[in-house]
Amino acid sequence: MRQAGAVELTAGATRLTVDEAFGARISSLLVPGAVRTRAGEQPCDLQLVGRFSDTPHGWGAFPMVPWAGRVRDARLTWQGRTVELPPNKAPHAIHGTVARVPWDVVEAEEHHAVLRRDLGHDWPWRGHAEIRYDLTPTSLELRLECWNDGTDADGPMPAWIGMHPWHPRFVGGAEAELDVPVTDPATAVMVKDDEGIIDGRRGPLPHGAPNHHRIDEALAGVVWPATITWPGVARLEISSDAEYGVVFTERDEAVCVEPQTGPPDAAALGLAHAVAPGEAHVMHMTWRWSTQL
Repeated sequence: MRQAGAVELTAGATRLTVDEAFGARISSLLVPGAVRTRAGEQPCDLQLVGRFSDTPHGWGAFPMVPWAGRVRDARLTWQGRTVELPPNKAPHAIHGTVARVPWDVVEAEEHHAVLRRDLGHDWPWRGHAEIRYDLTPTSLELRLECWNDGTDADGPMPAWIGMHPWHPRFVGGAEAELDVPVTDPATAVMVKDDEGIIDGRRGPLPHGAPNHHRIDEALAGVVWPATITWPGVARLEISSDAEYGVVFTERDEAVCVEPQTGPPDAAALGLAHAVAPGEAHVMHMTWRWSTQL
């Protein structure tokens, strides 16, 4: 269903709202559930997409294209070419070029939507992003694409993409508990330097993380699914074909589990994907939820 500046998908009693005017982000995901009160269990809608702040990158769940996370000093070097990016997290560049701009709605049906946006003038390679949402009563399937629209003469462009969701720390009075499995806890963390940018070193997860520590870490070798559980209220299972994930639990209001096809500053680390002209770099993400706990 189209509304002013938004697309609303419905599947049974589940409702997903996509803000086409601001980054094609998920602005709301309401699922039927219940909370316990003194009067007993009360049916209600549970909001599974949250808000940390009203800043452009502080709410909803938005696509990060053509790069995810930070690029050091807003300077990207690729195959001998260095380009300057907008320092929207000065002095660094963060979260790509399409998270704060209007997208075009290509398809909008009851359970399904496709939106598209060119990568803009701040990205020196011609390209576009496309995102597809498919909703069921208990799941959301997402496909995110980053296309190189250049010619053979232009050559490949770098890309590493992802989704940045904010989930409420508290749902129905229960506090979120996270479980993010990794292949090797001893080397899972992409270590950050004094500027807060990963520099190629690898280190261990803090003991008990992320359930018992407030962290902001890029993790390598994530073994999906990860889960966010609000005990007694709801559980969200997050699956992806992305190798990396960023886990953010430092704030009181919200938590984040962000699938990414490369870590922050991937080009500097030699971990960006080369996207040939006429081809797309693709990431899938699936959310599955249950509320009968």
